[in-house]
Amino acid sequence: VKFAEDSGLQYELVKGLQYHELLIKLSTSKGLIFRPVGVDTCPRIVIEAKILDCEVVMNSKVQHRDEEWFQDKETMIRYLRERPAVFWKEIEKHV
Repeated sequence: VKFAEDSGLQYELVKGLQYHELLIKLSTSKGLIFRPVGVDTCPRIVIEAKILDCEVVMNSKVQHRDEEWFQDKETMIRYLRERPAVFWKEIEKHV
């Protein structure tokens, strides 16, 4: 809230939505401000917001922000679609 106010951004604090309602809210919003205090291990909401074409304002605590796959929508979708195969390949190495 402070970041939005200090930056002169209009904002709506969103909470208590069901998952599908959150996706609708993101899909009809200009952007998302996500600035966690602690390190975020996998920011699903940021990934979903970017795929829904939201402008995302995030801080350095968002884990994937500087990774190559995270930079544009098409690369993100391709990367995420490949992850199940990578997961199972890693599992098979250990069974």
